[in-house]
Amino acid sequence: MRVNPAHLHNVRTYLAIIEADPGLARRLVAALVTQLKLGGTFLADTDLFQRDISSLLSRPIEPVYDQVKHLLKLFPAYFTDIGAEGDLRVVSTQLDEIRGRADPLCHFIRKLSHVESNPLLVPFVEDVARFWADGDPTHVRRYLPDKLYESLDIQDPNYQSLHRIFGALAQGEGGEAPRAHRGAAHRPGKGPPALQGP
Repeated sequence: MRVNPAHLHNVRTYLAIIEADPGLARRLVAALVTQLKLGGTFLADTDLFQRDISSLLSRPIEPVYDQVKHLLKLFPAYFTDIGAEGDLRVVSTQLDEIRGRADPLCHFIRKLSHVESNPLLVPFVEDVARFWADGDPTHVRRYLPDKLYESLDIQDPNYQSLHRIFGALAQGEGGEAPRAHRGAAHRPGKGPPALQGP
């Protein structure tokens, strides 16, 4: 996945300024809440962001308690938000095993959910299902390395059964009838912009 590598550094800088005088930084807290609500936050398991949260909570935040509480809820750094445990890990493993590890996209989902669980996994899996339903690889462009993206072709036998199943599910849910994307896989750069932090 592509993210802005400076995003977390910027957030940590803002938190350090807030920690210096939480009461005086009320407007900065509000601005950071707005920025994170609009742009989201990417935290890898290895970022150890919990330390930053603990550091902020150890400061005299009473004057801005409600704002800080609201801010901290936006960070996907709590036990229920991180960790590769749960249904997504189990299902991705089962899907990869069913496919005999022959499907590079299924294998990528499995490895990603095991190695780095983060809030982007759910929308990624939803976009993979969209690709399987309508055959348009641009749904997953922003998540995949170029080599894997270029290899996606709904006409590939690896994807035909998934295309039939997910296409039927989309029709059953009131979605449009899927149209398999004809021809070669889409070229890089034709999908949505790369995922960036604020």
